[in-house]
Amino acid sequence: MCWKDEFVSDKLSGSLDRTGNRFKDSLLGRLPVPLPSDYVAGIDLQMDDLAKISAPVYLFGVWSHKGWWYYYLAGFLVKLPIGTLLLIVLAGWHYLSEKCRKIGPEAVTTGPAAIDSDRSKGDFSERQRYCEFLLLVPPVTLLVILSAYPRFDFHFRYALPSFGFLFVLISRVAVQNKSWPHPRWKNTVIAATLMTVVSTAVTFPHTIAYFNVISGHPALGRFPLLHSSLDWGQGLYEAESWLKKHAPNDNVFLSCMTLYDPADLGISYLSPVLRSRENHGSTRLPAGLHLVSINMLYGQEHGLADGRGGWLPYDAEYYHELRKLKPIKSFGNCMQLFRVTEPGGN
Repeated sequence: MCWKDEFVSDKLSGSLDRTGNRFKDSLLGRLPVPLPSDYVAGIDLQMDDLAKISAPVYLFGVWSHKGWWYYYLAGFLVKLPIGTLLLIVLAGWHYLSEKCRKIGPEAVTTGPAAIDSDRSKGDFSERQRYCEFLLLVPPVTLLVILSAYPRFDFHFRYALPSFGFLFVLISRVAVQNKSWPHPRWKNTVIAATLMTVVSTAVTFPHTIAYFNVISGHPALGRFPLLHSSLDWGQGLYEAESWLKKHAPNDNVFLSCMTLYDPADLGISYLSPVLRSRENHGSTRLPAGLHLVSINMLYGQEHGLADGRGGWLPYDAEYYHELRKLKPIKSFGNCMQLFRVTEPGGN
């Protein structure tokens, strides 16, 4: 795809009130884009949608209306298992090492005849490295686009399409040939792979809320990222099952990060915001059990289902007092249960 389509976002169209293409008559407009056309169109639509949102974004405990250019770089460092990060480093070092330059890996071929032909010409390693370099173009292009537009900082998931290319590049560390630079290389690769498998298995099935142990795991009460990088309502069923068993007669006030009403799933709950308003417009938390999404607990702006088919806005500091309390239970590493004995959060 080239820069010749009509775009709807102001960043790509060059206009606030109509479609267009700001690259149409420029040199850049004649260059091919190393991404599928539908993917570029999706980025354009998402940029247009996010431009209409004024909510702040979160990173490492800080809220900002401007965002950060390094948001996705930080996301890679906290969302990927330590073992995977180590494999990326090993793959990069293996690629750049002097021994790798002399004898290229033979993982990608077109058959034995092609290998012999390339060996005789002495250009196999150069061709291999060039092909691997091309694999870097799509993920790097995507990262540059995301980093250049801070409004994308709501969801780390926008970077997920780059993972496939990275995993293919990582696979070079498993190629057994004379280019392995150290006799302990094999053990290091196996150890890093096992670290990835173990950390992922321990987190399952709560993988949406996964953060590696160095950055701060949700189970330790540390949350480097919020929104869909942590919670999308995946802890609801676990919480409902626990409450039916341990608190069957308690009224539960629920505030969760979903785009649907939990009542539609048969989950019975009360709206804390609605109850507060009914108490003569009070903004204090009503007494009782409170099941709260970490997103809401730390002030993520999002509408709350009221259990009656409607949605309610809420103050970002509504749950401020709950942060001082120790939760009774955590569900899916993304929701916490508190008991408020007195109105206001005590």
